[in-house]
Amino acid sequence: MNKKLFVGFVTLITAGLALTACSSSEQMGEDVKTPVTVSISELPGTDVSLELNQVLNINTDDIPTTSFDAQLSDTTVATFTPGTDDGNLITNPGFTATSAGSTEVTLTSSDQALAEAVNFTITVSE
Repeated sequence: MNKKLFVGFVTLITAGLALTACSSSEQMGEDVKTPVTVSISELPGTDVSLELNQVLNINTDDIPTTSFDAQLSDTTVATFTPGTDDGNLITNPGFTATSAGSTEVTLTSSDQALAEAVNFTITVSE
């Protein structure tokens, strides 16, 4: 068999297998919700609406992501995940909606760039 023809045949078979995998009737990640991203400067006084299991990602602007902490009035409605910075990967702080309801949030930073606490509400629907 000609080498060019063989490479073309292998490429065609590989592409066919890839398309078959993509057209599978099994839907992967049906329960994955698109995160909601809000800048720290836009949060004060807002009511952020989330669906169950959806994530609120906080864009901290120029404030170090690891400097944030949060207090929630109802920790059954949402959970806080602090930001991280391991030198290779920086993640923003955020919240995950865990049950339907509403919780008041006070977000603080140990960094002087955030002059005062940020107060807002998270409302979770099913």
